[in-house]
Amino acid sequence: MTGAKVAGQIAIAVLMMAMLSCKSQSPTPITATKPAPAKPALPKDENGYDLPMPEIVHARQVHIERGDVKTVIVGNDKGEYTLFCNTKASNCLTPAPAKDYYVFNSNTKWKMPGAKDYITLKWVQDWTITYNKAENIALVPTEGGAPDELGMYGLSSWKAADKK
Repeated sequence: MTGAKVAGQIAIAVLMMAMLSCKSQSPTPITATKPAPAKPALPKDENGYDLPMPEIVHARQVHIERGDVKTVIVGNDKGEYTLFCNTKASNCLTPAPAKDYYVFNSNTKWKMPGAKDYITLKWVQDWTITYNKAENIALVPTEGGAPDELGMYGLSSWKAADKK
């Protein structure tokens, strides 16, 4: 018992010496944290005005009807677009559920970061196809992509989200 008592006293003495030998310093001042990064600057049009950001949607549902017609439902908190495309067309894509897409209609004009040219619906149609008997909608991945990642669709309907 006395051996354990002596060992305990030695451990306490070593601990006290270690604490006393430590150099006392004033606490390091806390530096201000960097502010959250600001939203990236909007691209400008030819006249120097900010371009409005295209609407962003994500996939909600996809199904094939009548053999060669794919129905794609995309949306956000504002509402849902029901789109269609011909499965034989190379840009009749199935949007990835976890990906965000810009919606391009006839009024949309956007410039991706680092791009030289503007993206418009006409520009996407030049790379893909046009649905002559419907309003055309293009889905472009928000992070950009190659021409084979641009989806072209006809608009079946748009439904506003229920406001609760």
